[in-house]
Amino acid sequence: MAAVTDIISAICPKLSAASTLSIFIELATDLTSVKYFKANFNMAVALRAAHMFTLSQRNLGEGGSITNKAEGKLSMGFSASKTEMTATDNDLDQTGYGRQLKSLIAGQFPAIGVLGVNDKVDSSSIPMDPYSNSQQMIPNVII
Repeated sequence: MAAVTDIISAICPKLSAASTLSIFIELATDLTSVKYFKANFNMAVALRAAHMFTLSQRNLGEGGSITNKAEGKLSMGFSASKTEMTATDNDLDQTGYGRQLKSLIAGQFPAIGVLGVNDKVDSSSIPMDPYSNSQQMIPNVII
């Protein structure tokens, strides 16, 4: 896997040239689980850093993500503002980088199936939570 800085150079040149590059990488690294992403860890860190940088560059006040733009007589449409978001909404939806990270997260989940009737499950088979370094709580049998 390519280094985080190489990935950022390819996907977000503005961040690559920013004086705050190392800060965004450090913040993104602290918020990303290496146990969960494994081989995709550097990509996840780069996407999260680019997402955070993009949000920091916006001068949109409390508006949500841009849903449409127009050029003649300038018009912009926004999704729900931060104060209107529900608990299920996610700030990752506010940038293309965040949506790519969500896709990467979704691709990391193992297939759902029956784990077995044995109560002794090897903890290494339990999926990791991408937002922490802990394992997810899952039932013994999933239908």
